[in-house]
Amino acid sequence: MKHEDKLLQQCLDNLQTLPNIKVDYKPLLPTQINTDKNGIIQIHSPLKSIKYSYTIQPDITAKTADLVIAYFQLHKQKQNEELVLITNYLSEPVIEKLIKNQIEFIDAAVNVYLNNPAVYILIRGQR
Repeated sequence: MKHEDKLLQQCLDNLQTLPNIKVDYKPLLPTQINTDKNGIIQIHSPLKSIKYSYTIQPDITAKTADLVIAYFQLHKQKQNEELVLITNYLSEPVIEKLIKNQIEFIDAAVNVYLNNPAVYILIRGQR
């Protein structure tokens, strides 16, 4: 299993430990993968379900956060779809930047920000 696959599985397993949350995912086939996304996840709550495209960016620092934000904003403009960031760990300053710019994320340390009609989750300060 590739590092990115393990990272995705860890993030989704952590998310599914939350009450009343179920997650399905579908990675893109190698012929479908482009630079915008790695696959689709669907999050189910008692209220409704929502689909996200996801992108895996294993290491994000305070220096690279601005690039990630610009990338996500451009993706939303061009593709008009929700995109969630999957990553290893986000520091508190990076979390602040992402939330301020409404970039949704799930990290392997169980820092989570999802803000949509199906679910609102904000968990931070985890290491």
